[in-house]
Amino acid sequence: MKTLHAKVKVTADRTVTVRVPDDVAPGDWEVDVVFRPRDEDLEGRRAAWRELRSLPPLVSEGWPPEQRIRREELYDDEPPA
Repeated sequence: MKTLHAKVKVTADRTVTVRVPDDVAPGDWEVDVVFRPRDEDLEGRRAAWRELRSLPPLVSEGWPPEQRIRREELYDDEPPA
C-alpha cells in the first residue's frame, strides 16, 4: 500500500488529475480521496488547538481512599452473576 499526499487544483468542471509515481504499476487500484479544508481554513483550527494546549493541566490525585461506591449504586442495577 502506498500513501500519496498532494495539493491539487480542482478545475471548473470539478476535475482533479494526478500523475502517480513511476513505481505504481498500471492496473486496477483502490484509491481513497479525502478533501480537507484549505490552509486558510485550517489556520483557524490550529489557533483554536494552540489555545486549548495553553490551558493549565488538570491534576487529579485519584479517588479518595475512604470513598466506597458499589456498582449497584453507580448503575442502579444488580451485580453480574
